[in-house]
Amino acid sequence: MRRTHGRGVTEGPELRPGPTTNQQLLRAEARGLPSDVHLTSHARDEVTLMPNRVARVLWVLVLALMGGWALGTDSPSAAGAPKAYVGLFKDDAVAVVDTAQNKVLGTIAVPKGPHGLVVTPDGRKVYVSSDGASTVSVIDTATDRVVTSIEVGANPHGLAVSGDGSRVLVLGWGSNRALIIDTATDRVSGQVSVAQPHNGTLSRDGRTGWVASQQQGATALVRLDLTAWKEEHASP
Repeated sequence: MRRTHGRGVTEGPELRPGPTTNQQLLRAEARGLPSDVHLTSHARDEVTLMPNRVARVLWVLVLALMGGWALGTDSPSAAGAPKAYVGLFKDDAVAVVDTAQNKVLGTIAVPKGPHGLVVTPDGRKVYVSSDGASTVSVIDTATDRVVTSIEVGANPHGLAVSGDGSRVLVLGWGSNRALIIDTATDRVSGQVSVAQPHNGTLSRDGRTGWVASQQQGATALVRLDLTAWKEEHASP
């Protein structure tokens, strides 16, 4: 059964959980967006597709509001609809999807194993971490091209963007640290040691972070002060 979410976006049949390949996406595009994602609205009205079964899904869909909606017209599809950016873990690429036609517009090559993917609130940039490399790629949504690559250490996993768009949190699983990227300069502005960080989130102003660790026996969740660059609190 198809279900309709807010703002006329319709949910279609589900994709198989696990790393998404371009072939899976192409098979699914004619049937609608996958059913294991839902729409969430945030401040400034950007919309993000987030997985319902987060623990079982290795890829993230991000829907950037562009063209005809509240957040600008930098890079709408031909029909002026919002576009979705999908990390294709096995294909080492990001697919660009026209959500009006449920059609793949093209793919953007990134380093091996795209893992985390976030869009800035203004819809102008997409940040993609590569688990099989040591970089975060920055995609300009106006051209759908990688415009810069940021060195962050081995095996970066999850990403998070602050509500004001000023900072991106990078969870450096292989380097045992959480890093902050300044989105104005696309440079690393600071870091805090965390054992095998996997996923996390930021406060709206980007000054506080919450990070989950995957290391056996380590503290499960830590709160970080990202102005003093230290751990504030740990939860078992």
